[in-house]
Amino acid sequence: MFFRPVRGLLIFRIPHGLRRGLYSFAASRLHFRSSYSAAIVSARFAAALNIPSYAWCMFKNSILRFIAAVGLIASINLAAQQLPPVRGEHSKDAELRLLAPHHDPVTFTVTDLKAMPHLTVTIHNSHSNADESYSGVRLADLLAKVGAALGSNLRGKSLAQYIVASGSDRYQTVLAIGEVDPEFHPGEVLVADTMDGKPLDVRSGPLKLVVTEDKHPARSVRNLVEIELRTVQ
Repeated sequence: MFFRPVRGLLIFRIPHGLRRGLYSFAASRLHFRSSYSAAIVSARFAAALNIPSYAWCMFKNSILRFIAAVGLIASINLAAQQLPPVRGEHSKDAELRLLAPHHDPVTFTVTDLKAMPHLTVTIHNSHSNADESYSGVRLADLLAKVGAALGSNLRGKSLAQYIVASGSDRYQTVLAIGEVDPEFHPGEVLVADTMDGKPLDVRSGPLKLVVTEDKHPARSVRNLVEIELRTVQ
């Protein structure tokens, strides 16, 4: 046991290794029973060890802080165990929502998208200064499932439509409808699920929007979760 001065007083401290033993000793001396209230047990515990009330209050506060710290550490460990999996172990339940005017929402799972025709493109990532090869489904093929005007039907008022792509982190980018139609624009826009022949890692996937004609990959939305077709008002 130790003493330390605090504002002119000697404060009683109990080393960490002795706390459990002292508590068991005091409990047996007090004939501790579960029916006793916490206040009665606390008072008798302090009296049994002849601890001043102010020191006992400081000791109790230290115990509470210790319990709170243990709870925080346990929560952090639990959260760490629930982090997204490593490359190639994305949840098969991950989904992409497709929204369009005058059409019910359509949801695609990663498995659904893998079963659709894929296209492979290569782009130069100016951030990493490296070429990257992506494979995925054309965004135009997905938009066709919600009645988007594409191909020969993309004209007039239809050209006032645009796409908002959203990631799980709420990052959003916009593309004109003409940019995603391969019959209207030379570039490709894909919902990719692999890069360089491997599933996307947790930083980028399981799905990623890839825009081939952009000089910088700012519109390549990572962790893509939603595509919405809108019309300029």
